Amino acid sequence: RILFGTESAIMSFYSWGLERNSYLLEWSPDGTYIATVADNVVTVWDALSGGSLNSFPSPPASYVTCFAWSPDGNNISTGTTDGLLRVWILPNCTSQFTINNAHSSNIKHCAWSPDGSILVTCSNDQSIKVWDTETGDMKSVVSSLSPVNFACWAQNGQRLASVEGAYVRFWNVSAAGELSFCLALHAEKKGNMLMSPYLQLPRVKMSACGMGTV
Repeated sequence: RILFGTESAIMSFYSWGLERNSYLLEWSPDGTYIATVADNVVTVWDALSGGSLNSFPSPPASYVTCFAWSPDGNNISTGTTDGLLRVWILPNCTSQFTINNAHSSNIKHCAWSPDGSILVTCSNDQSIKVWDTETGDMKSVVSSLSPVNFACWAQNGQRLASVEGAYVRFWNVSAAGELSFCLALHAEKKGNMLMSPYLQLPRVKMSACGMGTV
């Protein structure tokens, strides 16, 4: 269901039915499209008309656990329960590259760098991996002591933060895509994060779930 506001503050909405139960949904960066994941199928919808533009299924043996739009809205990345990573080209939904066993366990989250050149994935296999979005080559990998649930970028693309168990970890990101550990903070609660666009020091980290000591 889509809800619109106008200059006169009059609200209107429309909705369309899905053949499947949707469990993931995200707007494209420019708000033109909506992508949903339902029954292992990713579908891209026109947000104004509600029409389906295209869809792409995941292999039967895997289950889509996360997806993300590229900053320019021309690609979508998907991760699955068996560690399969794919980057799709829109609007035709053709595969740009597929990486089998990108992780040895399910991919929990994927995040594009602000300039779209790097894709970060994190997994239950206790690792964060950095990928070249043009070639699919892995640029770097770092290990954790616990499953990595979430990662997000600072707007300048020079810092990354990750949620690993009860800790928020900060990483410097080199021009070559190498991650170097910066700082770890203990968090009272686990959850998703928002990164300040002007992140220079860890003290300006923001949390959507009341990250205690952060």
